[in-house]
Amino acid sequence: MSSQEKRSRPVLLWILIAAVLLAAFWLYFGETLFTRESSLLGATCQPAEKIPPEENAWPEYEKALLAMQKDEWEKGPFREWWVPPGKEKSRFTAEEKTFLDRFRGAFSALEAGASKPGCQYLEEERSSAVAPVPAQLRMLDRLISLQCRRLFLEGRFRECAELSVAMYRFGADLFDPRSGDVHAIASICCLETAWCSLQDLLNNEASGTSCAKMIFRGVHDANLRMPTAFQFVEARYRWHDCTIEDIVLHGRGDRWGIYFPDTISQARRLSPRARKIVVDAVVRAHRDALAAQEKNLKSWDFEAYNALSVTHTGRVPHSKLILMSPFLPSAKTRACSFLFTANPDSLELHHHFFSQNTPVMELYLIKADGVALEAMAAVVAYKAAHGEYPGSLEDAFRQFTLPVPGDPATGTAVKYRLEGGRPVIWLPGLDRKDDGGKEPYRHNATIILEGTDLIYRHGETPPYRK
Repeated sequence: MSSQEKRSRPVLLWILIAAVLLAAFWLYFGETLFTRESSLLGATCQPAEKIPPEENAWPEYEKALLAMQKDEWEKGPFREWWVPPGKEKSRFTAEEKTFLDRFRGAFSALEAGASKPGCQYLEEERSSAVAPVPAQLRMLDRLISLQCRRLFLEGRFRECAELSVAMYRFGADLFDPRSGDVHAIASICCLETAWCSLQDLLNNEASGTSCAKMIFRGVHDANLRMPTAFQFVEARYRWHDCTIEDIVLHGRGDRWGIYFPDTISQARRLSPRARKIVVDAVVRAHRDALAAQEKNLKSWDFEAYNALSVTHTGRVPHSKLILMSPFLPSAKTRACSFLFTANPDSLELHHHFFSQNTPVMELYLIKADGVALEAMAAVVAYKAAHGEYPGSLEDAFRQFTLPVPGDPATGTAVKYRLEGGRPVIWLPGLDRKDDGGKEPYRHNATIILEGTDLIYRHGETPPYRK
């Protein structure tokens, strides 16, 4: 063997070793480090058909929201944000009435918007140009609650019903599958505010008789516009992904106006490649979770959904080379972040998964409340026309040429009976089992209680809503 061959053999060996190491590195890290640009969850959201301007409720709703100024609220008689809901007030002072009268234009705009056939406030995916501001939503929710209570106490039942129905419709319109977490939760809050006012009207003999038909039609139309559980969770995951993208990838507060200065500062210490790894890891995990949970979300199976969330969270993929926190401001992070896959758990994925369960239950409860409210309005309207309560819900809904609505989770028809001459309506509840409407659901923390139903007695507030 020549000396040249002896010298070339170590070189070839080192080339072979380098090729093996490079291949191993590619197989192990390639998918993580060289993924395509993340399109986030926008790819799963179908473009919405554009609503003609003359049919869009949003311009009117926007007028109502723009009238909500925080400094004006803080100078007013109610001042604190934590003021008890309006339904708890038994009287209004002259100063309070004058303050509420200043927002007549906002109340009229809300009612005008509610009369439109559709609503669209996002022109494109995750656009925040015209999205409602959380502080404005909160103020409008408070003012409507107070004004409805004032109208009720003054015996202006028709006006109270019109404003309450408008708020209920606004709550249903506020949810947009292309939007996200903030507006999904705000939608439920607005619906709850309006529901409480409408229930008070139906429970009162004088107001219920005169307003039942109007309440029925408004609630029925709004109920048809509420999201499914799957749409609701999809929107919330999308919001989480957008927030992570804004904070980590772009180093800014998220597009809905929520700012995380400490997290942004930490994220900026990462290399661009490491930032993208973090974002892609979260998006992939969320997509996998949503796909795995789709069946249970569409069937409102809360127990199976929760169990699957726990299982999937435990299976979030990890690498053997993990930076336990991608936001640690260490030299190791700055120097080596381009080599390591970020640990998704450090972005509180556990919180993201588990946080979906309670809001979905809250969505079920408000949808169940809406169905029960629709049924009670039909029953009260029947009595106003015939002088007695109907023998069945079929008789009550026949006057509107509509079928009896079903429970949001099971699809089974709402149940009804007369108890001591008073109507009683019930739905299966979170356990999805009809237990005969005997034991009411009393918990206010959205947990599953076996053997209980959601029971609505005329003249009473459901225990879990007290």
